[in-house]
Amino acid sequence: MHGSIFVELREYVGATYGTGQWEAVLDGSGIGYKDYVANQVYPDLEAVRIVAAAADRTGRPLHELLEDFGDYLATSLIERFVSLVDPAWKTLDLLEHVEETIHTVIRSSNAKADPPRLRCRRLSRTEVVVEYDSPRKMCSLAKGLIRGLARFYGDPIVLEESACMLKGDVACELYVRLGDRR
Repeated sequence: MHGSIFVELREYVGATYGTGQWEAVLDGSGIGYKDYVANQVYPDLEAVRIVAAAADRTGRPLHELLEDFGDYLATSLIERFVSLVDPAWKTLDLLEHVEETIHTVIRSSNAKADPPRLRCRRLSRTEVVVEYDSPRKMCSLAKGLIRGLARFYGDPIVLEESACMLKGDVACELYVRLGDRR
């Protein structure tokens, strides 16, 4: 997993649960203290162990913590990759183009980087289906990222999952529709 995710996870844990919690989470993961660097790649298992330890420490279900982290992470990723994002894009546009823009750059800049594969079908001006495929099976993180993108752009959305790798499906299928402001 890309080091930038670990760096953001450290920031999230500190911002959400308080100073010193990152070290406690690393301790609980069995990894011990480690300084993650944004442009490196680390074993997926370390991310899994850290997220599981954070969920244990906070008493939150793993899927809920991952989704909250994804929401938190979205703004940082948009800001980091701003040069790749068309200023005219909004939530659904970015989802439609993330694979060919951001993920392509990540893969070409580091051969060991392996972001999830996203296939996107634009159904209409207000609807998109995102197919998430990753051996990490962190679809909750993907859902959080989508919610965070929508929050960033000020787009109310409805997000439904019609297939899930955690339930035995080949990939997760996330239906995203622009919703009403309420």
